[in-house]
Amino acid sequence: MNPGIFLNAEDFATIEEFFDRYELAGVTTNPAMIAKLGRVNFPRYLADMRKLLGEKPFLTQVISDDPRVMLEEAELVRRCGGDNTFVKFPCTPGGLYAMKTFTRNGGKAAGTLCFSVVQGVLALLAGASYIAPFYQPMNDAGTDGLAVIRQLAAFLRRSGGEGRILSAGCRTSADLGDLYEAGADFATVNPEFFKDLSAPGMDKYQNKFATEWAAAHPEGGTLLTLT
Repeated sequence: MNPGIFLNAEDFATIEEFFDRYELAGVTTNPAMIAKLGRVNFPRYLADMRKLLGEKPFLTQVISDDPRVMLEEAELVRRCGGDNTFVKFPCTPGGLYAMKTFTRNGGKAAGTLCFSVVQGVLALLAGASYIAPFYQPMNDAGTDGLAVIRQLAAFLRRSGGEGRILSAGCRTSADLGDLYEAGADFATVNPEFFKDLSAPGMDKYQNKFATEWAAAHPEGGTLLTLT
């Protein structure tokens, strides 16, 4: 799987809109996002999400903090979400235990709420297909998020593990570049990330091209008129 961007979104209309516009790798959700949907039929939601995404990955998180209930929730996701749906477990002691049990029984998992190297390593050793360092929230808490990602990438290189680094909490295009440079395979972004795709100097040249085209073709038109 090539590096890319995951969309952090829960509602089908937003997902469909952004997947139509951009080439995105998959979708992630979390409990706060699922809560916005209200009392949905969750098995049906999973089935509809799989229909919308086709074979692209979908990552959704368990809600409980009880490992036994986490496993029951994870089995529900596995039954209803299809082969390319991954259960996100928090990198807490209970979450890591539930993740190890789930993956040993054939489930596909991701480690989320990762705020340290040891949490990420333990999640990868527990069988996580993705590990999600919480990049900017780590920085906000005083931890060097890029250092954590570099160290996890080094662990994966040394161990030959198949897990992928899916960095959460990417807020800006500068973040995106830093994350890939540090060794992240993917980054998750909210829909708001795409609101401003301009860059310094871009508008100037876009306007220059339009002005010079209009001067040469005052009647208007496009390349389609040059026939």
